[in-house]
Amino acid sequence: MSEFLDNYLKRVGATNPALVEALTKSADEFAKKHIDTFDHNSHVSGLLYGHVQSGKTGQMLAIAATAADRGFKFFILVTTDNVILHKQTLERAKNFLGGFMAGFNVLGETDEEAFLTRGLSMPTILVLKKNPGVLKTWANNIATNPIYKDEPLFLLDDEADASSLNTKVNQKDQSTINMLLEKINKQAPSSIYLHVTATPQSLVLQIEVSGWKPQYSFYLPPNKGYLGGDFFYGEDSKNLIET
Repeated sequence: MSEFLDNYLKRVGATNPALVEALTKSADEFAKKHIDTFDHNSHVSGLLYGHVQSGKTGQMLAIAATAADRGFKFFILVTTDNVILHKQTLERAKNFLGGFMAGFNVLGETDEEAFLTRGLSMPTILVLKKNPGVLKTWANNIATNPIYKDEPLFLLDDEADASSLNTKVNQKDQSTINMLLEKINKQAPSSIYLHVTATPQSLVLQIEVSGWKPQYSFYLPPNKGYLGGDFFYGEDSKNLIET
């Protein structure tokens, strides 16, 4: 049964039918490899990586939908600390995942009352900025809400190489964003934490003891019609850097 993914694909297909096949394939492959094998007792981290401006947000939401079909009820999607980007992501989640007919309860940063009162009769996804004040507030909201005490967390970190990593590691300290994301993740009884980016170098170069190195990676291929560097610069695009 895949009511949440089917609902998502139906909405996407109404505006862009060409995307449905790619979204279905990515969601199904990811679910078989990394959701169906999740033990619901561990904190697991993975890397979703793809090309710049290649449709990663749409694929993230498809993966969230298929995770809901497999029993996950609590989701958090964090964006960079940018008001416009956060608003775009929140509206996109509402348009394609939200609604009471086989949809998600999609909440933004100011929806504290709804978070406290609506419960988990349907999957809930919080869309938050990676802002110290926002993350601190919601870490407390989650910790003090008994509904989420025993609920596994599915966390999507968009642009995960931007501010999420510990930028004070060389000072033997922990940066605020890194600390708050870790707190939100670890206070759940179990979790899947997905780092999403087109530039994964800083993530894959983390050492194991940092606790921030992805345990697996999953490639998100670009949608049909994607125009990347090879199109604009030709086969020599890999040799544009000179020293």
